[in-house]
Amino acid sequence: MGNILFVNSIQKQCGVHSYGLRTFNILKKSEKYKFIYVEPESDADYQALVFQHQPDGIIYNFHPSTMTWFNGCRMGHIKHYILWHEGTEFTNLTPDYWLYVDSTSQETK
Repeated sequence: MGNILFVNSIQKQCGVHSYGLRTFNILKKSEKYKFIYVEPESDADYQALVFQHQPDGIIYNFHPSTMTWFNGCRMGHIKHYILWHEGTEFTNLTPDYWLYVDSTSQETK
Protein backbone atom coordinates (compact mmCIF):
# COMPACT_ATOMS: atom_id res chain seq x y z
CA MET A 1 0.00 0.00 0.00
CA GLY A 2 1.51 3.33 -1.09
CA ASN A 3 1.44 6.49 1.00
CA ILE A 4 -0.24 9.54 -0.52
CA LEU A 5 0.16 12.82 1.31
CA PHE A 6 -2.88 15.10 1.11
CA VAL A 7 -1.81 18.70 1.71
CA ASN A 8 -4.55 21.11 2.78
CA SER A 9 -4.41 24.72 3.98
CA ILE A 10 -4.60 25.61 7.66
CA GLN A 11 -7.34 28.22 7.11
CA LYS A 12 -10.37 26.46 8.60
CA GLN A 13 -13.05 29.07 7.80
CA CYS A 14 -12.61 28.72 4.06
CA GLY A 15 -14.42 26.97 1.22
CA VAL A 16 -11.14 25.74 -0.26
CA HIS A 17 -10.21 24.11 3.08
CA SER A 18 -13.66 22.52 3.43
CA TYR A 19 -13.48 21.19 -0.13
CA GLY A 20 -10.10 19.64 0.59
CA LEU A 21 -11.27 18.03 3.81
CA ARG A 22 -14.35 16.56 2.07
CA THR A 23 -12.13 15.23 -0.73
CA PHE A 24 -9.71 13.66 1.76
CA ASN A 25 -12.57 12.01 3.66
CA ILE A 26 -13.60 10.27 0.43
CA LEU A 27 -10.06 9.28 -0.57
CA LYS A 28 -9.09 7.88 2.84
CA LYS A 29 -11.54 5.00 2.29
CA SER A 30 -9.17 3.59 -0.34
CA GLU A 31 -7.94 0.05 0.16
CA LYS A 32 -5.16 0.57 -2.37
CA TYR A 33 -3.46 3.67 -0.90
CA LYS A 34 -2.91 5.07 2.56
CA PHE A 35 -3.92 8.74 2.45
CA ILE A 36 -2.25 10.94 5.07
CA TYR A 37 -3.83 14.33 5.84
CA VAL A 38 -1.54 17.25 6.70
CA GLU A 39 -1.91 21.01 7.12
CA PRO A 40 1.60 22.50 6.91
CA GLU A 41 2.07 26.08 8.04
CA SER A 42 5.23 26.76 6.06
CA ASP A 43 7.58 25.34 3.47
CA ALA A 44 9.84 24.03 6.25
CA ASP A 45 6.86 22.28 7.87
CA TYR A 46 5.88 20.81 4.48
CA GLN A 47 9.43 19.53 3.84
CA ALA A 48 9.52 17.88 7.27
CA LEU A 49 6.18 16.15 6.65
CA VAL A 50 7.35 14.83 3.28
CA PHE A 51 10.53 13.50 4.90
CA GLN A 52 8.54 11.94 7.77
CA HIS A 53 5.94 10.15 5.61
CA GLN A 54 8.02 9.34 2.49
CA PRO A 55 4.98 9.50 0.19
CA ASP A 56 4.70 7.97 -3.27
CA GLY A 57 2.49 10.87 -4.29
CA ILE A 58 1.29 14.23 -2.99
CA ILE A 59 -2.10 15.81 -3.60
CA TYR A 60 -2.19 19.56 -2.99
CA ASN A 61 -5.47 21.30 -2.30
CA PHE A 62 -3.76 24.44 -3.51
CA HIS A 63 -5.17 27.90 -3.99
CA PRO A 64 -2.85 30.92 -4.19
CA SER A 65 -4.74 32.79 -1.47
CA THR A 66 -4.78 29.95 1.08
CA MET A 67 -1.34 28.36 0.66
CA THR A 68 0.89 31.38 0.16
CA TRP A 69 4.01 29.56 1.42
CA PHE A 70 3.87 26.95 -1.37
CA ASN A 71 6.36 27.66 -4.12
CA GLY A 72 5.95 24.67 -6.38
CA CYS A 73 6.26 20.93 -6.74
CA ARG A 74 9.68 19.48 -6.09
CA MET A 75 11.20 16.09 -5.34
CA GLY A 76 11.14 14.52 -8.80
CA HIS A 77 10.65 10.91 -7.68
CA ILE A 78 7.27 11.75 -6.10
CA LYS A 79 4.17 12.22 -8.29
CA HIS A 80 2.54 15.61 -7.68
CA TYR A 81 -1.19 16.29 -8.13
CA ILE A 82 -3.01 19.60 -7.68
CA LEU A 83 -6.75 19.92 -7.17
CA TRP A 84 -8.00 22.57 -9.55
CA HIS A 85 -9.78 25.64 -8.12
CA GLU A 86 -10.63 28.91 -9.77
CA GLY A 87 -7.46 30.94 -9.60
CA THR A 88 -4.99 28.07 -9.86
CA GLU A 89 -4.97 28.16 -13.65
CA PHE A 90 -2.84 31.32 -13.57
CA THR A 91 -0.09 29.91 -11.37
CA ASN A 92 3.34 28.81 -12.49
CA LEU A 93 3.01 25.43 -10.77
CA THR A 94 4.06 22.38 -12.74
CA PRO A 95 2.50 19.28 -11.19
CA ASP A 96 2.55 15.90 -12.89
CA TYR A 97 -1.25 16.01 -12.98
CA TRP A 98 -4.13 18.46 -12.44
CA LEU A 99 -7.23 16.96 -10.78
CA TYR A 100 -10.60 18.29 -11.93
CA VAL A 101 -13.88 17.31 -10.27
CA ASP A 102 -16.93 16.83 -12.45
CA SER A 103 -19.88 17.77 -10.25
CA THR A 104 -22.32 16.46 -12.88
CA SER A 105 -21.10 12.85 -12.76
CA GLN A 106 -23.10 10.12 -11.07
CA GLU A 107 -21.84 8.62 -7.81
CA THR A 108 -20.40 5.13 -8.12
CA LYS A 109 -19.52 2.55 -5.51
